[in-house]
Amino acid sequence: EIGIDLYWDASRRDEQMQALDTQLHWCKEAGIPFIMHCRKGLDECLAVFDNFGEPLPRGVFHSFTGTVAQVEAVRRRGDFYFGVNGIVTFKKSDVPALLPVIGLERILLETDSPYLAPVPKRGTRNESCNIPLVAACVARHLGVSVDEVERATDAGVRDLFFNRREVPHYAGGQDD
Repeated sequence: EIGIDLYWDASRRDEQMQALDTQLHWCKEAGIPFIMHCRKGLDECLAVFDNFGEPLPRGVFHSFTGTVAQVEAVRRRGDFYFGVNGIVTFKKSDVPALLPVIGLERILLETDSPYLAPVPKRGTRNESCNIPLVAACVARHLGVSVDEVERATDAGVRDLFFNRREVPHYAGGQDD
């Protein structure tokens, strides 16, 4: 996870931007995707992207809670994924309105454990076992089945982190 966080302290903004540029180059050189932590720093992240000077590595914007305009700004810079977690279930969340703009094929489900537990678990420690609650909420807002959300988001994970969309065949074996 790399990125820019200006939520508590913006005094190191320039250093964070320089570090992000370096980390993106490391991702590019190693051929690995990034997980973008961007809190109150999307303009700075996009400025680093714009000055990168070569094709960006692939990545996901973790716990994305921006606006429609910000989704579009990110998408203009690359074919990125957007992490959706328990925030999508919150009563006053704007994330449900972003889902159709992001598109099911670009959503990845996440927890941000131990934080951001979905309703009805809000206020408790968040864990991976809560992902089905997030998937159900995404399905409801997009008007698709939970199975469709699971298939699409599983394919997105395989695509981003393993460079393939299909499920590999598993033959089993002695070490099961």
